[in-house]
Amino acid sequence: MEPSIAKLRYCYKCGFQASTAEPKCPRCRGPLQASSGVRIRGVIMIALGGFLIAFMSWLTILVMDAAKPNAEGGPSFTGTDDQLLAVLAFFALLIVFGFATALAGSWQVIFGRRNKFIVWGVVGFAVLMAVMANFVYLRLD
Repeated sequence: MEPSIAKLRYCYKCGFQASTAEPKCPRCRGPLQASSGVRIRGVIMIALGGFLIAFMSWLTILVMDAAKPNAEGGPSFTGTDDQLLAVLAFFALLIVFGFATALAGSWQVIFGRRNKFIVWGVVGFAVLMAVMANFVYLRLD
């Protein structure tokens, strides 16, 4: 059996950072995360955030084209102006969420650990999106 190689690990709970092979933090007994694993998750977050930004931007352009009064062929938006505004506001919020996710992923790639402020900001955006989704659902009725 080979001994474990000590890697730089970080505790998200208390901020402890050291080169160790231990899986638990000596201060708070929380899980220690290796910076390489955090960086890999950061790359995934950048890719998912970029996809969300690109897809929602494309969808926004599609809805805007469909909302034109004299659109020729293709789909057309038959709702009210308030409904269109609610849908576009929700799309904008999703685009901002994509940027926040890519920002959090970039932080993780650069520094090899998560940032509590950014993580809570992304969670806040998720809550805001849930509220906005409910608002849009009620507006479309």
